[in-house]
Amino acid sequence: MRDEGSGTRAGQREASRRSVLEASTELFAHFGFEGTSMNAISARSGVSKQNAIYYFGSKEALWETMLDWLFANVAETFDDILYRGRSVDQISISDFIRAYFKVCRKHPAYVLIPMIEGVNDTWRSRMIAEKYLSRHVTRFNEFVRSCADRGEISDIEPLHLQNLAAGGAQLFLALAPLWKLSAGKDTTSEKFISEYAETVVRLLKPAAAE
Repeated sequence: MRDEGSGTRAGQREASRRSVLEASTELFAHFGFEGTSMNAISARSGVSKQNAIYYFGSKEALWETMLDWLFANVAETFDDILYRGRSVDQISISDFIRAYFKVCRKHPAYVLIPMIEGVNDTWRSRMIAEKYLSRHVTRFNEFVRSCADRGEISDIEPLHLQNLAAGGAQLFLALAPLWKLSAGKDTTSEKFISEYAETVVRLLKPAAAE
């Protein structure tokens, strides 16, 4: 016989864990690891500090779990937007660029946390680099080379293109208040992010026509 109370408690624990992960992701993306306290995460999530520590063990362990959770969500969104049963050789560079900016807008922490943590050599920046970004760089290099081999773009340095995309996403999402004040643009809006993606795509088209 199923223990309804146990099932309810498990569901409540899972909901609380998710609330802590969502809150910590948002706070770490805006204030970094050092600028975010467990008290702030508790206040934002509505989960007591004691329970948050019980679920994750420590602030450091929570950060690591949060990063795994964030990148898993990003991968799932990429699959849903970009692949949809297609193989890599069926995806154009334009498809990738458009999908990338959609993913960044949906998961701003994906670009903001590496930007914040990447300015210093710490256990966090090393974890991001070694566990995630080095793999992303390798896969993107292979993808760009395959696009060049089939004549879609000229033979360009993949890291330059990666930073053209990632750097723009980071600055438009992180400095949105500044762009709003200086240019009167909401650089986090779906319209603006889509227009920026199209600009990057257009910049690549002359290379394809050479």
